Amino acid sequence: MGQEATSQSGVTARARSGVIPLTSLVPLPKDLPRPKPKEQNQNKDIGNEDIVAKLQLQVEELNARLKDIAPTRGPAKHNMLLPFLYRLRHESMPKGFRMPKFRTFDGMGDPSNHIKAYDSQLSFWASEDDVYTRAFPGSLSGAALKWFHKLPSNSIDCWQDTVDLFMDKFGASILAEEDKKALMN
Repeated sequence: MGQEATSQSGVTARARSGVIPLTSLVPLPKDLPRPKPKEQNQNKDIGNEDIVAKLQLQVEELNARLKDIAPTRGPAKHNMLLPFLYRLRHESMPKGFRMPKFRTFDGMGDPSNHIKAYDSQLSFWASEDDVYTRAFPGSLSGAALKWFHKLPSNSIDCWQDTVDLFMDKFGASILAEEDKKALMN
């Protein structure tokens, strides 16, 4: 059945499982550090119920904040869509939609002319604000496209947001073009 072992001090130990605990064979010194009892709540003014309530509030706040953040499904396949709100990123383009071909804006030239040209070309294909917004990155190249890719996530909700951000960034180039023309005359 069990095994017996005798320590050097003559203490006999019997183990049922065949494993003899070391403590039964070798006496432990009295000066070994002992584990301390688990520490109690340091703040005596706050009971466990208060701590739980505070944690529940924090969880609710975090959940509310997470609802504002677009859910992700792994790495983004279309980085150019990241500045758009979640609803725009996941809305389908109209069936048969094709991006019109026209000169892209690279950050040089008049951005208001680009918006006008974009609007006139796209108006033949779509009348929906969301289509204008989603298709806009296709009208950019070079520095302008790099700028667009660096826009913060969820910063664009509609076509007007797109135009405002675009003109804020490149509107100064209108003045530069006018200055250039004035110098040449």
